[in-house]
Amino acid sequence: MKILVVEDEVQLLESIAEGLRLSGYVVDTADNGRDGEELCYTESYDLMILDINLREWMDLRC
Repeated sequence: MKILVVEDEVQLLESIAEGLRLSGYVVDTADNGRDGEELCYTESYDLMILDINLREWMDLRC
């Protein structure tokens, strides 16, 4: 399973990603909405975990 995690608090982002990787998941990360949106459009993900309070989050339609 491939997961995208988008979170602007870097320590939290790294903790979530590390925990998921230790559980055997493939994880991509983005620390801002624009990078998250770009990854969403260029890669295929089974699940996205995102901070809904991101200031930069665009109208995401992945």
